Amino acid sequence: MERHVLIAGRHSAVLDALVLEALNLRLPLLVTQESGQDRSAGPEGLLSTIWNRRSPLSARSVIIRAANELETIDEAIVVYQAHGGFQPLHELSAADIETGIDADIKGYLFLLREVLLHLNKQGSGILTLVFQHAPEQPGAPLEAGAAAVFRAIGNELFAAYHNEPILLRGFESTIDNPKEFAQFILTVGQDRPERTRGKWLKYTGKSGLFSFVR
Repeated sequence: MERHVLIAGRHSAVLDALVLEALNLRLPLLVTQESGQDRSAGPEGLLSTIWNRRSPLSARSVIIRAANELETIDEAIVVYQAHGGFQPLHELSAADIETGIDADIKGYLFLLREVLLHLNKQGSGILTLVFQHAPEQPGAPLEAGAAAVFRAIGNELFAAYHNEPILLRGFESTIDNPKEFAQFILTVGQDRPERTRGKWLKYTGKSGLFSFVR
């Protein structure tokens, strides 16, 4: 059965790899992009829509556009890839902190809320969370906090929606190989997705192998 897929998240290597792999699989697809991001040079026919992460109305618009363009959302893939680099907390301004919280914590909450509202109303569908990070490297404190919140939200959602008709699951990786991680996400468990319900599946870097983590 053909899957109609929404891929959403801030711009990252993993998100781009997921888009390319979904196109290779010929999946009907809509992807979010950030304001100012140029996708005109991207694959022909790729549908995209602007997501302003600081706006709850923008999150709602993403879902409305996806539902209109795809007719149904069989799977919503929400991607969080932690940024690299390090910036000490004392170098951040109050405005930097407010902007980071608005975009990377509240923004994802706005989007997840709209996805869940739509899938519940639809009565079916899959919400797939994708979390890419590198814990062995020091990161900016604000980024570390946002990343930890994203994963914690996933754990709580998995528990809260475990017995609902919609299916929630997550994929996690600390390995810097976006292409293979994307292939892993879009192929593992697709024949029997119920086996992946309510779990983080950790990509091990070995084709076809994964582990469950909490």
